[in-house]
Amino acid sequence: MAQQDQYDTGYILSADGDYTHAAQFVRSQGKKVFAVAPTSGAQLAAVVNKFIHIDLNWFNDCYK
Repeated sequence: MAQQDQYDTGYILSADGDYTHAAQFVRSQGKKVFAVAPTSGAQLAAVVNKFIHIDLNWFNDCYK
């Protein structure tokens, strides 16, 4: 979808470094990429536009 210019900004809801290459590719297409997670992923954080830390407690009501 990045290659087809179907969006401007992508969000990765993970800190997993396995997404590093995907984030690099999407950025090479001129898109912004933000990673959002309660834990830091140094490898992924190094290639996204911004790594957004969220409080782990934010997920508490997701499991009710």
